[in-house]
Amino acid sequence: MQASFGESCLFLSGGGMLGMYHLGTVRQLLDDDLLPEHLCGTSVGSIVGAFVATRTDNELREELNTLEEWYKQMGPEEGPFPVPYWEVVVRVLWRGYIYDYMNQYRNQATFVSVGLTFAEAFERTGRTFTITCTPTCGGPLLLLNRHTAPTVLIASAVCASSSMPMLVQAVRLLEKAPDGSVRPWPGVASLVRDGTMLADSPCHELADMLNTRWSIISQVNPHVVPMSLPFLFANCLRRSLRACASLGAAEPMLRRCIWTTLHTLQSWTGLPRRGGWIYNLLFQDYFGDVNIVHDEMRFIDYVRVIKNEISIEDLQKKAFLGAERSSQPLQRQKLRTKVEAALRAASTASAIAPASTPRRPRRALGRRTRV
Repeated sequence: MQASFGESCLFLSGGGMLGMYHLGTVRQLLDDDLLPEHLCGTSVGSIVGAFVATRTDNELREELNTLEEWYKQMGPEEGPFPVPYWEVVVRVLWRGYIYDYMNQYRNQATFVSVGLTFAEAFERTGRTFTITCTPTCGGPLLLLNRHTAPTVLIASAVCASSSMPMLVQAVRLLEKAPDGSVRPWPGVASLVRDGTMLADSPCHELADMLNTRWSIISQVNPHVVPMSLPFLFANCLRRSLRACASLGAAEPMLRRCIWTTLHTLQSWTGLPRRGGWIYNLLFQDYFGDVNIVHDEMRFIDYVRVIKNEISIEDLQKKAFLGAERSSQPLQRQKLRTKVEAALRAASTASAIAPASTPRRPRRALGRRTRV
């Protein structure tokens, strides 16, 4: 029964510096004792996910209360985006990308992963962490975790999942050898990029691999959150007024219209092609069972999506707003967590229960015969 019910998984989306709202979601999950054992992160979601996967609950509470270390890594001194906007254009035209991934590897990726591999992180915290990546040579989505890539360094996978085209150069995955040295991982010969290009929240893929049949998605992608606002508004109206149910159908109708427009453009131009990363970026499924859409984000947050944090007060405000926004959607998760705990306890009890003594078979009673 436990296998049929499955387990929960927290998916943390990409979205540049908007991903700091994920910190509030993690804090709310900790406060409600709802943080699942399975995590999946893409792009900036992999940074936050690695932070969660390599620390115990007490360590998470201690660091999330102050956010001083986070501001040190994401602030103006050591942040991942130190280049002004005018230099961004020059670098894209000159090199084809803006940032070298080594700066992120030395600072943010090493900070959140503390030098652990996927297998070592599981041994330390008991959490199974998955990072999504996209091979540059084509091919299926890469799901890196303790089952598929136990020796791969989480810091290397974080850099790979954050390598958006024209933003950060592609990355070669690294692993920890038995002697402790670092070497290229032989599992993938090509360079890898941001996992958002194929699957920002691979719910179905992880359900097949890890039996995670329930998804909690924290969504901060700048191209997803604005498009979801009419859909969320229609859902609120549907709960209060049944006649407004037709508004809920507007979202898939609009999506179908955009699909038709893109199919028409395919006959005129070469982009976007079905199967290409632009097409997948626009039309993949971004939602799951419990959706935390961070519509509390401000306009200035979109403007500074690839700029470092201004102040620690602003970072703390993002975490506070993220936790406040996550509170209501997580009400559904509370019941789910109770059922999972009950099934897990029943499965454990049945496994350690002593085997019952087999009964002696009864002797068949024959029909009495008269003498």
